[in-house]
Amino acid sequence: MISHPVKYKGQLYLDGGLTTPIPIDKAFEDGCDKVIVVLTRDRKYNKPKLKCLPLIKLRLREFPKLASLMERHHVIYKENQQKIEKYEKEGKAIIIAPKMPLKIDRFEKNPDKLMDVYEEGVKDGEIFLKEKFEKFFKISIEEYQNNKKI
Repeated sequence: MISHPVKYKGQLYLDGGLTTPIPIDKAFEDGCDKVIVVLTRDRKYNKPKLKCLPLIKLRLREFPKLASLMERHHVIYKENQQKIEKYEKEGKAIIIAPKMPLKIDRFEKNPDKLMDVYEEGVKDGEIFLKEKFEKFFKISIEEYQNNKKI
């Protein structure tokens, strides 16, 4: 386990990404009618099953529901991907994602490699602004910048 539980008002909490990797339904519940989803993995990414599951289950023996959740996390992630793709087809969401798998590890520390990935993300964001913003929000970028309303 990477993160540690945080105690808040007498309860232990963990990263919500375990249950909802991309909380798009919460955005709609909170009143959004359109959502921009920025992925850090390409669209075809399949989260693998955890390789160290026996060790995780041992470490989380006091929290069997959490261990069970982690065992299913790759399935939950896939279901979440399918949900955001459904919303995209319905015109309620737009997905910005790397075109190809990133050439870095999730714990990458090499500044040059991180900068390369960052610059790639900036380019993808610029493409979104040029090609998709106005169509998705039905307002020009200039109008948005002047009026600040979508």
